[in-house]
Amino acid sequence: VMVLRDAPRPPQSVGNVPDCVAAHRNDLHACSGKRSSWMRSDPLAIAARQLADNRIEVADLTNYFCTATTCSSVIGGVIVYFDHQHVTKTYSESLAPFLVGPMSRIVAKAVRD
Repeated sequence: VMVLRDAPRPPQSVGNVPDCVAAHRNDLHACSGKRSSWMRSDPLAIAARQLADNRIEVADLTNYFCTATTCSSVIGGVIVYFDHQHVTKTYSESLAPFLVGPMSRIVAKAVRD
């Protein structure tokens, strides 16, 4: 089983991300925020980790949305969210290579067992 930890989510103050980006084209930091305020608890990821079962892998891609202190609405020229919380298809596709490691580990564990 692989659990994908919820992505960071902009607070309501950012509003609809594409609208924010359009309104702040010259200051995209206006559409960014503190990592601590964008991160929410993810009960499924917490439960999966607490099970301590080697057949369960939790994939956490938070570092591809945020630096140590800041989460962004635009990364590498790509708008990350298509509304106030859902990740765009384009940005999701850019994350695929970072799921190879967790997926490979869980498949390898399944083959061994």
